[in-house]
Amino acid sequence: MIKLISFIFLYINIYLIYGDIDKWPSTENDHSVLQVVVPFKLQKQGGYAHRDALFGYPNYSKGSLVTPLINGNSTGCNNTLDFNSIQSPYAVLLNRGECHFVQKVRNAQHAGASAVIIVDNTCLCTDTECMRETGDTSCEAVLPFMADDESGGDITIPSMLIRKSDGKKIKEAIGGSTEKSNVMVQFDWGIPSPDGRVEWTMWHSSWDDISLDALKELYPIVDALGNRSHFTPRFVSYNGSNVGCHSDVTNDACGNMCMNKGRYCLLDPSKNHNQEDGASGADIVLENLRRKCIWNITSIEDPGVGRKWWKYVIAFGEKCNSNENNFVHHNCANDIMKSLGIDIEKVEKCTQPVGLDVDKANAYLEEELKEQTDLQLLRLPALYVDGVHARGHLNGALALSMICSGYGSHSPPKVCECSDVNKMELLDCVKQGKYETLSEKINSSSSPKSKSSSSILWPLMMFGCIGFIGLVHYKRSQRHMRDEVRSILAEYMPLEDQSESYDMDSPRLHPAAVASAKSPRGFLPSRDINELDDDCA
Repeated sequence: MIKLISFIFLYINIYLIYGDIDKWPSTENDHSVLQVVVPFKLQKQGGYAHRDALFGYPNYSKGSLVTPLINGNSTGCNNTLDFNSIQSPYAVLLNRGECHFVQKVRNAQHAGASAVIIVDNTCLCTDTECMRETGDTSCEAVLPFMADDESGGDITIPSMLIRKSDGKKIKEAIGGSTEKSNVMVQFDWGIPSPDGRVEWTMWHSSWDDISLDALKELYPIVDALGNRSHFTPRFVSYNGSNVGCHSDVTNDACGNMCMNKGRYCLLDPSKNHNQEDGASGADIVLENLRRKCIWNITSIEDPGVGRKWWKYVIAFGEKCNSNENNFVHHNCANDIMKSLGIDIEKVEKCTQPVGLDVDKANAYLEEELKEQTDLQLLRLPALYVDGVHARGHLNGALALSMICSGYGSHSPPKVCECSDVNKMELLDCVKQGKYETLSEKINSSSSPKSKSSSSILWPLMMFGCIGFIGLVHYKRSQRHMRDEVRSILAEYMPLEDQSESYDMDSPRLHPAAVASAKSPRGFLPSRDINELDDDCA
């Protein structure tokens, strides 16, 4: 019975996530552009239709990559790609099929590629030319998503999927060689920068470990950016009306997944979706709604920043997410709101109408549901900066890079100096508002006395070295130039004597070991849930 219920819930998730596929757009470029620069005859107005991978890290800070495109002449599934004779940077063209997208891109990355383009192996149904040339009798409605198989945390290069017909023309222009190419491609990941303020949103759910980790990393960045950026939290739910939860009077099919008579649903977070114990999907919907209201109320004090909201969600994650019973108990949320001076009654009034048996629509949940459907969210957490969807595992470094890119020609905040810092040092950098260089760290680790001493000793050392050279020269030529060298030494020896007391062993900093990237979660906004089987062919 449990397996049957899990299968039903999984089917519901597939339907709710993918919806009516015929209404999907044919591409999802998210402001990214793929263009062939050379030869000119392959250029397309507006660039090539493509899908960006949901893993890997486009270089938003640089915004563009122009590079030769090498034909890999394979699917890239076997770890035998060898491009050692090719000078980096370069992109690799691979074929779809045989293995997951992540494996293809990982193998290309290990071989030295800076980017990957994967050619679809099926014609789009709208591409009649492709269907005619290939004689294919089957087709696909849209380009598939390049989803993550939960192992893509180590992928650092960008990748895209293009149409079969476009890939065929590019292959013909490159030829069969895997060592040289006369085709140049350009990848663009522009962040719109209409003014000096960046607007960004983060879609998440209250019962999600990765969302909580991201929130903890992002809060110092939000605090440092202040009113130079405008943040808006967004929350997911599933449209229960689409699968009959709203019309199910017996409540057997959807159980305790939904609020407001089956309108707004999320999966039960318990293992195997045990509906008898702990938190339910409806509880998660309610907490998401509560967070929406807390934001609307508290962000009036500091619009687009909402420091109290950030403190609430982080504290809730640490205290109330510790187990499902704490999550359900309203006292946990109320205690945190009370400690932060948040008006509990005002928040409660804001959430209405809401309840398991309340047969009314909730304006806030309806708003989130409509926006979520338009965006076709596939993963949580999901970051959007000025409308551009972030790729790869969401962390502070990725978010700061994208946000700072959004300032364009406008003077960015000082905290943006931290955007090139490695992830291990990012938090310290953000708190200080600047990148602390190695030499600054050495100085800051010393006492004030040693700082002032070192500023004097460095020039003394320089003159001491000159004195030492003079001394060597003196010993070699003392028989011929004794009197002249003595006059030189009389001037430089005191400085050399001072330098002898200087400790030449200066402090050295040992870089921290870089932790392996945490595997990003799937879209499903609950823990202990099996990932959907992504199309890997």
